[in-house]
Amino acid sequence: KYDFSIASQRIQKYVHTTISEFKHKGAERVIFCLGGDLLNSDRRLDEITAQATNRTQAQILAVEILRQAILDFAKLWPVDVIWVCGNEGRVNPEIGFNNIVASDNYDHSIPLILRILFEDYKGVTFHIPENPMEAVFTVNGQTVVLIHGHGGGGGSPTQKATKVRAKYAERGITVDFVIWGHIHEACISELFARSGSPAGANAFSDSALGLAGKASLNNYFVSVGGSISGSMIPLQDTKDWDGYDIDTSLVAYNAKSLSKTKKQTQILQIVV
Repeated sequence: KYDFSIASQRIQKYVHTTISEFKHKGAERVIFCLGGDLLNSDRRLDEITAQATNRTQAQILAVEILRQAILDFAKLWPVDVIWVCGNEGRVNPEIGFNNIVASDNYDHSIPLILRILFEDYKGVTFHIPENPMEAVFTVNGQTVVLIHGHGGGGGSPTQKATKVRAKYAERGITVDFVIWGHIHEACISELFARSGSPAGANAFSDSALGLAGKASLNNYFVSVGGSISGSMIPLQDTKDWDGYDIDTSLVAYNAKSLSKTKKQTQILQIVV
């Protein structure tokens, strides 16, 4: 089962677990990376039948959950928000890779809405990507590339990271670390990391790719000396987490429709 209530619990668990780790490690700043696929697609039949609500309402729910997540970090540290677009959140049926087409995506509109909400909040900075497919930033002298991961490179994470690093090397940029997701299975190396998903495995990753991933997200700590360490936060179990506040009325329609398929209401009973 996965819905917005579970999503809010898992995101809250991730944020607070990361806060505990970062306090222990002496963090001075947080970079909040949104790696794409914030919403699922609604083009395929299995996605339509699995969706909790429509994507317009899902967008608002995602904004509300992420707003509270950013606020939790911002209470303790300055926060920079960086994002890229994935394939599932695109508005148009076809995948686009130029800036105009690729940014026509809920993965772009959600952080832009958040940017407006945090406009008067000091300490939270949103960095609009020049390239909605890839974001490059530097932390303590280390150059990091954030992508979603649906571009080229194949299924091997080592091969994918090597191609990204080689592409930037041809431009005279040395990439120290590559971060992506897309596959719904975590993988952390010294030079790259692939994040899982708070949704865990979906029908595509489980049946089409043969991956048995569970719900998780990664965090990364870059020391003053430039060393990068990654940590996978398991999120499958959330029984001790209340979750962030959400407007449940935005998912009420589908929830009511689902209940009708499970419970029959007797309108008239004739007893003889």
